[in-house]
Formats: sequence, structure tokens, C-alpha cells
Amino acid sequence: MTLMLFDKIYNRLKALKEHTNLLNYGRHIISRWFNVYAQNDLDQTYRVLDIGCSRGHDLLNIKKNTRATLEMHGIEITESYAKSAREEGIEVKQIDIEREVFDYADNFFDVIIANQVLEHTKELFWIYSEARRVLKPGGIFIVGVPNLASWHNRLLLLIGKQPAAIVLPGTHVRGFTIDGLKKFSEANGLFAVKEIDGSNFYPLPWSAAKRLSHLIPSLSVCIFLCLEKTDVQGSHIDLIADGAFETNYVK
Repeated sequence: MTLMLFDKIYNRLKALKEHTNLLNYGRHIISRWFNVYAQNDLDQTYRVLDIGCSRGHDLLNIKKNTRATLEMHGIEITESYAKSAREEGIEVKQIDIEREVFDYADNFFDVIIANQVLEHTKELFWIYSEARRVLKPGGIFIVGVPNLASWHNRLLLLIGKQPAAIVLPGTHVRGFTIDGLKKFSEANGLFAVKEIDGSNFYPLPWSAAKRLSHLIPSLSVCIFLCLEKTDVQGSHIDLIADGAFETNYVK
């Protein structure tokens, strides 16, 4: 009887969440952080890179909501998505972000975005190292990922269900919490966390989900970190040499 009740709750929550799924991308957060970064010099042209840009939604949303001038770049491995992004004026390179060098000069970008991408990857050390290499000192790296510690994932675990952030079968191979992502990002002082936010709060309606996830990001569906590149020398690849980690990537 108890199991039947839990299953009813689970199915009801699953149905309700579909109404606010677009909030998971936190595009209002990304455009706001960009505008905060760019507000001191609106005459500058800002080079922005979106890692895993899909059809360019995040870049186009920033462009729509800013008075600054953008030079839009994207990395996208899927040909159809890359084609669509190019048609929107985005300069796209098709790079395997887990195995290939990002084909840009050092300190090239003002802002880099990785939104709903890192949970699909194993080689986090390499991706962070390459992102930091091509980011200017003082530039920002905006990371958005599903929150393993969201309230609905905690409930799912409580009733013996697989957390939605790493559902099986599925394409997510990593789970993130604010604490874990913050510690990894700030390792060896390579990045400094400027701001943390959350987006979406199942199963609340759009406006309530947006407000509550901002107030309690640790329980939100997705978490967002705004990271600033510091002047510290080194990279996240160095963490592999410093610890007992195994990885497919060997530098």
C-alpha cells in the first residue's frame, strides 16, 4: 500500500514538472550575469563562447537582452545543430570537448558558457583546463548543471527511485551539488566563485518556481555558478597529477 502511494506521488510529480522544464536552462540567469559583467563598458565588443551551444539559444538570448555588442562563438559536435547556429550568425567549431584542444588562442574570450553540458562528460579536468586557457584573466565562466541535491531528487532517493539528475538509462554520467561544483571550480585558486543561483523548483508553477529556486538554490532543479578566472598559474589538469585519479585523458 505504501509503495503504491509513493508511486502515485512520483507519477504526479513527473507530470507536473513538464510545465516548467524550460526553466532548467536558466537563461534569465545567464543573460543577467553577462549584463552585470558588461555594464562597465558597453562600447566594447565581447567575445562569448558557448560550449555545447546546440542551436545557439543561450547566445541568442544574451544578444536579445543586452545593449552590449557580441561576437558569438560556439562549440557543437552535432552537424545539424552547428548548421542551425551558423545560420543565426554564430561562428561554430566542431570539437570533441573531452579529447581535443579548443581551437582558440589563449586569453581569447571575455565570457564562456557551459550550460547543461558537463553532466554528459567524464573529462571534466580537461574541459575546465581548456575553458580557463581560452578565457581572459578576469573573464567569467558560467556553468549550469542539474542539481543532484534538489529537493525532488532527495525525495526520489527517499522512496527508492533513481535521482532524475542521473536517471538510468540516460546520458548523464556525473552528478553535481553546489558544494561539490564549487570546490572543484575553486581548486588551487584557479577560479573564484562570484555568484551562485538556482533555476526551477518542481512541481511549482513558473513564477513561483523561478522565485523559490533563486531563494533556495541548493534545493533547485538546476544550479548555476558564475566563476571568475584568477591570475593563479596552472590548470585543472594539474589536479590529476596531484591526486590519485584515473582518466582516459593523459596529458
